[in-house]
Amino acid sequence: MAIVAYLGDNVKDYCKNTREKIEELELCCKNHPKTPLAFHSTYQRGIKETGEVVTIHVMICHECAKASKSDSKKGCTVAILPDFLSPHKHFGADEIETVVFQNDEDTPVNDIDTAASPYTVNRWLKEFGEKIGGWISNLKYIAIERDCVVSECALKELSAVESLKILLEALPRIKSCGNLLSRALLWWQTRSSPLSLSV
Repeated sequence: MAIVAYLGDNVKDYCKNTREKIEELELCCKNHPKTPLAFHSTYQRGIKETGEVVTIHVMICHECAKASKSDSKKGCTVAILPDFLSPHKHFGADEIETVVFQNDEDTPVNDIDTAASPYTVNRWLKEFGEKIGGWISNLKYIAIERDCVVSECALKELSAVESLKILLEALPRIKSCGNLLSRALLWWQTRSSPLSLSV
């Protein structure tokens, strides 16, 4: 499992004080809300288009670990990813956003400016097309909860990407790397993880 969080605007910023930034999040286990997550281990993660490598920190819930000794610690660790990375992707979030935002019906996949292969681009377009639809629904709900006014009629006329932009503009500004897809993921995640957003 992974939690995506704002931990700096870029790799250089992220690498400066990663542990301290993660500690400031005061993460607790979703199964044991009074149990803070503790540092457990690290692993290296590359960013394919830049060649940069970052250290990802893995947190553990000791209560879950005790309860699941016979289950190979299943569900008791969580990786904390900076929001300029996308979970389970070799490319950075900016590269993926660039591809998704360049896509339209008139642009052949081979003409999209990216270091990713056409196969990867097609996979991203399919995957993020589905995710954006879910994020839009979630952001509408969050906007209603926070009394942010968004015209449903205006959104009907827009593409999914444009609707996403409008909804994110209507919500309070949060700390993020600046990537719109990352901001949508951070908002979506507030409904399913122990992470609170920094305004």
